Amino acid sequence: KVAKVKLTNNYSVICYIPGIGHNLQEHSIVLIRGGRVQDLPGVKYHITRGKYDLLGISSRKNSRSKYGNKKTPNLVENGDGCIGCCCGTRRGGKEVLASGSVFG
Repeated sequence: KVAKVKLTNNYSVICYIPGIGHNLQEHSIVLIRGGRVQDLPGVKYHITRGKYDLLGISSRKNSRSKYGNKKTPNLVENGDGCIGCCCGTRRGGKEVLASGSVFG
């Protein structure tokens, strides 16, 4: 997947769109960075995911920073019916973990 991008200095370059799928349309504004693609001759730039009009990939769990996906905190419910964050916050003297296990 490539896109022809017109830069602010009136250069026109071909850029690679990383990841699976994209939401780019004509006249979308994107941020590009250097970095060639070995399989594609003449493609010397990458488009940054998650910046301006190009969305990140929301289904990514690993390598999120490369594809513009923020980490979402998992909410778990302990036995008291209290919903706590998985980051180890203490609620009522018990520690809530991401797996749902309660230690205390």
